[in-house]
Amino acid sequence: MVLTVTDEIACESFIGFGVEDDGWFYAPENLAHGITQEDVALREGRMGWMRPQWVRMFFWHQDWCPSGDWETFTFDSPNMESHYRTLDLYQRLGARVNVTGVEWGMPDAYGQPERAARGIGALLEHLTRAKRYTCVRDWTLTNEPNGAFVELGYTFERFVEIHRLVKEEFARRGLAVNIVGSDDTDGFEWFARCVKDDAYFAAADLFSSHRYLRHTERSKATQFFEDRLGLLAARSPRKPFVVGEFGFQDERSGTFANPLMETYPYALWTAAFVIEGLNRGVAGFSIWCLHEVQYPGQQMMHYGLWNFKDRGWKPRPVYHAWASFCRMTQAGAKVRQCVSSSPGQVAGAAVGDTLFWVNQGDEPAEVRLSGFEAKEVRAMTEPTLKGDRECGVVEEVKGGRFLAPAQSFGCAR
Repeated sequence: MVLTVTDEIACESFIGFGVEDDGWFYAPENLAHGITQEDVALREGRMGWMRPQWVRMFFWHQDWCPSGDWETFTFDSPNMESHYRTLDLYQRLGARVNVTGVEWGMPDAYGQPERAARGIGALLEHLTRAKRYTCVRDWTLTNEPNGAFVELGYTFERFVEIHRLVKEEFARRGLAVNIVGSDDTDGFEWFARCVKDDAYFAAADLFSSHRYLRHTERSKATQFFEDRLGLLAARSPRKPFVVGEFGFQDERSGTFANPLMETYPYALWTAAFVIEGLNRGVAGFSIWCLHEVQYPGQQMMHYGLWNFKDRGWKPRPVYHAWASFCRMTQAGAKVRQCVSSSPGQVAGAAVGDTLFWVNQGDEPAEVRLSGFEAKEVRAMTEPTLKGDRECGVVEEVKGGRFLAPAQSFGCAR
C-alpha cells in the first residue's frame, strides 16, 4: 500500500500537541498523598522529554476569586501557588497555555457581565504582567458551555456579550491573549451558533470543540471534523480549529473514570483520530488528560497518560503514542495532506519533517512512501512499549518502503 504526501497544505501553521494539566498537582490535596521530590522530578522529567506545545489548564474561580464578586482576589492561595509552579514548568518548556475558567459552586457567576469581564482581565493581567508568564497566550471563558453555562440558566446572548466585553477589557489593558471560541461538547448546534454569529465570530481568535467517542463509534470522528472545519472554511477571515479535549469511552466510562484509557487499543485509536484530524486541517490537539491526579474535593481524576503514585506512576500505552506526537513536531510547522491507498488499514499524516502513521489492521502492511523522504521509521506495538522514554523498534527505510506491523503506530523521518 502507498502513503502519498501531497503538496496540499492542510494547516499552514500548526499550534501544537499538548495535554490538559489543571495545575493542582502541587496543591495540598495531592501533596497529602506523600508526593516526594523524586515524584516531582519524575513528572517534570517526563514533561521535559515530551515537550508539549499547547497546554489547557483549568483556573477554578474558587482558587482566585472565592467571594464571587470578581473584585476580591486570592492570587496567593495554595491552589494558585500550585498553578504558578505548573506554569513555571511550561514557561521553561516554551509551551503555550490556554487559561480555561471553571465556575463550580460559584453562585450567579455571570450575572453581571461587566464585572466578570473586569475580573477576568485582572486575572490575565496578573498572570502575564505581575507573574510574567509569557506562556499564557490563550483564554477560554468556561469549559463546555453548552453544558454547565446553559444549565446555570445563562443564554447564548449572554455568552456572546461576555466575550465581547472581555475582548474590550483585554484591549484596554493591552493584553496579548487570544480568545478561544465555543469549547463545546456533544453536538454541533452550539459550535455552529458561535461561528455564524457575527459578533461572536469577531470576538474569537480560534475555535475549540471536545469529542468523546464510544469506542465502537469511532467513525463518527469524520463528521465531527467535517462539520466544524467546513463551517469555519465558509467564514472570513479563516480562523484555526483546535480539539480542546478528546477521548474514547465504553459503558464503564464517566467524568472521572475511564478504565478503557489503560488499554493498548486506546493508543491506536488516539493515533488514528489525530491523523484524520491533521489531514482535515485541525490546528492543535489537547488530550484529556496528563495523568491521574487528585482534584479539589478529594475526587481522583482517573483519565491520564500515566497512573498516580499508588500505582507507581506507570505509563499507559497511550502515553507513548502521545509523546511521539509531541516530541516529533514543532509549533508553526506546516501540515501536508497524506493520502492512503488503503485508508481502512493504514493512514498517515505529515507534520513538518515527520510522517505519523497507524496500522489498525490485523495484518502487517508493506508501506511505500510517495512525496516524502525518510531515512528511518520507528514502529510501536504492544510488546515493544517499555519504560517512559523512547521505545518500539527502529529500522531503516529502504527504497522508500517499510513494514508497518499489525496493530501498530509510529513515525518516519
